[in-house]
Amino acid sequence: MGSAVVDTCFLINWARFSRRDLLRGLFDRLFMPEPTFSEVKSEAALSLASEWLAKRFLVLTPVLPANEREVELLLRFVAEHPQLPSIDPPELYGFILAKRLGLPFLTDNKAPKRVALALESYSSVVVLDSLDVLKLAAETGSASLAELVDAFTRETGFRFSRTRLREVGLLGP
Repeated sequence: MGSAVVDTCFLINWARFSRRDLLRGLFDRLFMPEPTFSEVKSEAALSLASEWLAKRFLVLTPVLPANEREVELLLRFVAEHPQLPSIDPPELYGFILAKRLGLPFLTDNKAPKRVALALESYSSVVVLDSLDVLKLAAETGSASLAELVDAFTRETGFRFSRTRLREVGLLGP
């Protein structure tokens, strides 16, 4: 599939998942903006990030001055649209980087997906959450989606909404 941009919450969740090697089967490289990386406090996530940095699977990227202005504009847009979930600047750096590089953005926060739907200028950003990534992994034949989702939720404590589970066919209508 190529490369992707990753945010903190996604990294934290996958650091707790025993099948995190699935990511290496789907992506050649993950990019993370430095301000996003500075949010990582979890011991497991820092350990995984260190391992991936050493193997050059994870690459940290600097923030450009143009990013600061874009973050400010996006924060203003979200503030003016209360129906959108709030989004933090570190997450926005990743979202902006994904747009600039034309790469998928891996996040378990719902705000970037909603912003991509709400703003035409960001509609090209493919936002994938862990459920989307598990579905991609299941399509490679590594395990069934139901098995992967069960293991992911058990090991990480992360729960997918019923709506999302319906979207991928794990729950009936």
